[in-house]
Amino acid sequence: MVYPDISVLFAYELSTHPSSLFDSNGLPRVSQKSTLANAIWSMGDCDGSTSNSSREFEYVIDGGSLIYKLPWEQKASFGRIVDCYSSYVLKKFGRATIVFDVYPDGPSTKDITHLRRSKGIVGRKVVLSPLSTFNSKKEVFLSNLENKKQFVSLLGTSLQQKGCNVVYASEDADVSIVTTALDRSVLGPVAVIGEDTDLLVLLIHLFDSNCHNDVVFYSDRQGKDHKVWDIHKTSMLLQDNICQILPLVHAITGCDTTSRVFSIGKSQALKKFIATHYLQECASVFSCDESNTTKECIASAGEKIICNLLSGMENESLDQLRYRKFVTKTLSCNNSIQVHELPPTSAATYFHCLRTYHQVQTWKGKMLDPLQYGWGEQDGKLFPIKTNVPPAPNDLLSIVRCKCKKGCDTKRCTCSRHGVSCSVGCSECRGVNCENSAFGIEENGEET
Repeated sequence: MVYPDISVLFAYELSTHPSSLFDSNGLPRVSQKSTLANAIWSMGDCDGSTSNSSREFEYVIDGGSLIYKLPWEQKASFGRIVDCYSSYVLKKFGRATIVFDVYPDGPSTKDITHLRRSKGIVGRKVVLSPLSTFNSKKEVFLSNLENKKQFVSLLGTSLQQKGCNVVYASEDADVSIVTTALDRSVLGPVAVIGEDTDLLVLLIHLFDSNCHNDVVFYSDRQGKDHKVWDIHKTSMLLQDNICQILPLVHAITGCDTTSRVFSIGKSQALKKFIATHYLQECASVFSCDESNTTKECIASAGEKIICNLLSGMENESLDQLRYRKFVTKTLSCNNSIQVHELPPTSAATYFHCLRTYHQVQTWKGKMLDPLQYGWGEQDGKLFPIKTNVPPAPNDLLSIVRCKCKKGCDTKRCTCSRHGVSCSVGCSECRGVNCENSAFGIEENGEET
């Protein structure tokens, strides 16, 4: 098949999945979330370690982070384990407020994150009581969400009995932690204890110096790079226009529910958003309520953002940018071009932008249906929809075939090497009895 204009091919991923958004295992590319925090810190004075040292703080603690703070003694009873946590909290923070995620039943946009962190290993379910003993590895035990729910309930009860305030987040735990802290800060200074960059982003986004007293944020882990964030200073440093769009900057460059886009770093992105009014205007679409925008507007704004961050021109589509970058790379280097080095297609970006919008709205406290915003459901789990376009034009796919006598699971298979599924045109496997069949790919997709 001859294509007089090969630029039309770049509307297709030319691989089995959008490789600039997803790793070879099919899971979303992971961002280093802390790089956004480091980029903000380097901009100016955000330090809250000394200015409020003489003040009495009320503490709000991320319960999810707290669970992983202490080691568990083998053969100890769960009653003893939760007592260790209660003693630790009382000694270090007094009668603090601890916010726990209740891990609701049913599919969640965090399913894919749980899969990655557990590496597919899920501990067996255990019936917990204060007298039952711990006989496992902590990480394996907690990889089972039913076990984690039971432990949170046991720990929460122990903390309440010791005089702590315990909040169970019915929706997004990060949102509950931040809103709880800011509500408390109306009455006096508050220290938020947690590890997650998401918490920092939301604190900066929602802080209002007209309503809130001093708020600091820091990790309970000590080290040479330990930072205590003064949220008032940080919000003043970034200024209101950036504080308002910071959740979008974080989500579109990769968070727990969205992919990192290959070659777009959070630090680079933040600098461009600060310097470019055009990007700030595009970002504002993601803050609009569902009733005031459309999926097409969201996808269009998101594609413009990603195109700009990848040094595209203002009216250039990502498909056009893919072709232009391919030509540039072809003329300037002798090495083969890896498809993940090209921008994602417009089709794949559409779903990435919908997931980004869904996450931004979740952080704003709006619970939208994920199935309407870039997510699908299989076997009771949510998975990110990668694209709705085939890897390549059908007439091109039809001429790629292999002659493998078994397997088709290595790069010696012509189909596998070109990133397409085996088909009925393959002389031996016929696209049915092999590791690279469309059926096999669907099974892998269900697992993710």
